[in-house]
Formats: sequence, structure tokens, C-alpha cells
Amino acid sequence: MRAQASDRAARFSPLRLLARLTAGMSQMASTGLVLFAMLMLIPLVGGIADWMVKHREGTTGGVRPFVWVDSDAAPPTCVATACGMATLPLQKGRQVGGADSALVTARILWPAPIVIEASPGTYLEASGAMDGLHPVVQRKPEAGQMENPENDARPLLLANEVQRDGRSRPIVVHSEGFVSAWALEGDDPGAMTPWARPTTLHYSWVSQAAAIERRRLWQAMKIRSIQFQPMPPVVEMDVLRAALLEPIAVGHAMALDWQAGGVLGGGQSQAVPSRSALGVVTQVQEMGQYLRIKVQIPRTSPYGSAHWLWHRLDGVAPGAATLPNDVRALFFKPGEMLGATPDWWLLERVFFKLPEVEVMRAPAAAFDPTCTEPAAPSHSCVWVMLQGVAVPVQVSVQPLPGGDLSLTERPVFAGKALRPADWAALPREFRSTYGSPSVQGPKPSRTLLDPGTRTLLAPQPWLKAGLPVSVAARAGGGAP
Repeated sequence: MRAQASDRAARFSPLRLLARLTAGMSQMASTGLVLFAMLMLIPLVGGIADWMVKHREGTTGGVRPFVWVDSDAAPPTCVATACGMATLPLQKGRQVGGADSALVTARILWPAPIVIEASPGTYLEASGAMDGLHPVVQRKPEAGQMENPENDARPLLLANEVQRDGRSRPIVVHSEGFVSAWALEGDDPGAMTPWARPTTLHYSWVSQAAAIERRRLWQAMKIRSIQFQPMPPVVEMDVLRAALLEPIAVGHAMALDWQAGGVLGGGQSQAVPSRSALGVVTQVQEMGQYLRIKVQIPRTSPYGSAHWLWHRLDGVAPGAATLPNDVRALFFKPGEMLGATPDWWLLERVFFKLPEVEVMRAPAAAFDPTCTEPAAPSHSCVWVMLQGVAVPVQVSVQPLPGGDLSLTERPVFAGKALRPADWAALPREFRSTYGSPSVQGPKPSRTLLDPGTRTLLAPQPWLKAGLPVSVAARAGGGAP
């Protein structure tokens, strides 16, 4: 039985049937049949491929996530605390020194004042100082005696000691300076009246008649003791090394900044000494955590022949110290390095043209160090609203007088002041606007900040790049 069944299966095998059908065909006919079968299979394979692509597009692992889909839907709006956020404006102004300047707090070692007492039976007449408004004792230029002002050691008349019979003898000092305090005959022992700028100055004070009257009143005072503040051409100051972001070297210029508005505040075109004393670094010595710096200050300013103390006395704020010990000092490279022994006249002329830079500034509340990358004392981050979303901008900072900081964009990715992760999180429309050009370099190729930009109050731990935000409106309507 088994043999008969096997024989029947062999007789009806498809292969044997095909062999019988083609047994009589020629080789050419067989080849044609195979080609015909292949042509029939090609459409079937294409259909299967199309089906597989469409199936993959419908899955999360396919190509669909990489395809931009444009729509007319409105962009997402802010939610909860991201709406009506408070902002701070960026301001732009001129700053002496340029981008590589170092602004630090310096402790100035002013020379100790000299107190001169009248001998018994005499009084002092402050003849060497102009008047009570400008009690400056200075050298007057004379022919052949001012060739080397820094080495001029001529004694200076400070006062005359007048005896009862009218005879007098000169009291001299060996350094320029000013009368910083005095005590009159009959004042309480030990009490002295410090020099102070008048709280108000009337325009009539600049007239010749007013100057003559001030001089007469000054000369008529019978002084028991005079306190004189010397002002040598070289002063010393200590600067904390850790506070320096840029090194200070011999030949650097210096500007003392004892006004809250900065060295070039207001409408001034140059750093006049009423706002600053100008000098050049002649020596830098390490002393533990501090640098002991010697600064040579020209006796006259580029704006007149008078000693720079005249301009300082004119510019000191009422109630402020005339020569405070702790002062903000700005160090920077001048147009040409002057070395340790600069020519005196070149030193004065160099301040006619100080290097300047336009800087943006903002209060400390506008900065968020938590989004800074990489972390460094001179790095920070500000959050701004651009195209309706929060954008963290990487910046370099320097402290400014009054607690503000100057900021400049710091390129960290593709020529922009944005971290790669922040750039990827921003909407397509933003990247389309700010994406070109993208050139690597020390300066950003596409800036994000300008004086009209308003920063979001930071730090806000929930802020994220690309988060929809809005700013608070003014009471009268409109943006702040």
C-alpha cells in the first residue's frame, strides 16, 4: 500500500508536471519564461515597499519626527506666573578704558596731613592758598623752573606767622596740597573746621568781584592752627588681587572714580579730574593678597593750568570726603604704554584722548548665574523676552559704580550667546530669525541684545529657554 501511495504522489508532483511541460521546449523558450515571471513580480515588490514606508511613518521610530509641519495655529501663550513678568531695561553709555579695563576698589594711602600751630602771641595768615573755596597750595610756573615738574623741589609758601607788632615769618611746605582744616583764635582747644564745599553755589561767585571778596575774607582770618594735606606727584594704593579680572602692569593708565555715575557719566566728553584723578602706574609690588601700586598723577589737568585739586574741590559732592581712602579705580591700557618713567609732558598729553567703549549696563537683579556656562567670575547670564519667549543670553560682566554691571554678549555656540541646549529648545520662528550668520569667533556674529532690550527679573528657577512669557503692562497701558 505504501509503495502505491508514493507512486501516485510522484505522478502528481508539480515539479514533475513542470518538467513534462518544458521537456520539449528549447533553451531559448525556457529563458523567456523566466524573464516573464520576473516582470510580473516587480509591481508586487514596489507595492510592498510603499506599504512598509507608510507603516513606518505612522510609528514613533520612523521619519515623521524630522519633518517640519507648518500650520496656521497661533503660537502657545504664557501660563500663570510667566504672564505679566517684571522687567529691567538695559542702558548704554560710554566707559573710559575699553573692554579690557579693570574696575576695582582701591585703598589709597594718602599722605598723612600736617598740622601747624601758631607760636604763642602770634597767629597764622593762610597766604599761600587762594581762598576758602579753593585753598590749594601750588607751584606757579616760572621761566626756566618748570622743565622737570616731577623733580621740582622748590619750597611753597603755606602761611605767614604774624606777630603782634606786625612782623611776620613764612611757613613753607615741600609738596603741593590744600588746607583741609583750620582753627581760629578763640575756638575751643582741639576743635578744627574741616574744609567743605558750599551746599549751593551762586553764579555770582564766579565773578571777579566775588573772587576778590573771598580772598579778602580769607586773608583776614586769624588762624591758630592749620591742617595741610600734602599731595605728592606719586600716590600709593592697595588692590585686592582676587578682585582683578585683568592684570595691572607698569605703564597702565588709572582713573579714580569717586562719582556714582562713572568716569564718563553725564554729558562729559572726557574724564575731567572733577570726576576723576588721572595717572599712570609706575610700580606694582605683590604684598600677600594685595598689590601695592604706585601711581604718578600729573599736577595739572589737560583742561587748564591749575592743579587737579582745583577741579576735585569743584566737583566733590556736598558732605562727601574730599579725598576718601576707599575709591573705585579704573585701570586700562592707554593708547600707548608709557613705561615706568614716562615723560611728564607726554603723561599729561596722553589724557587728551582716552580709549572709550560703548557698554550696556544693568542692575545686579537682572543677572542669573545659575544659567551661566561655563561658570567663571566674569561670566553670567540674563533672561530676555524675544518673540514672546524667554531666552537666556550668555554675557561677560564687569562691576560698575553704583552696583550696576556692564555686560557684553559672549559667543558660546555657532557664533551666538546661547548654549546648544537652549538654542535647540527655542521655537522654529526664533531660530529662523536669529540663525544666520553663524560664524565662530571672539565676538557674536548675531547679537541678541541692544539698548531697547528689557531683561526679565531673575533668578526665576522655573524659567526655561523657549518658555512663552509676557511682560507687565504699565498702568496707562503699553509695555513697560
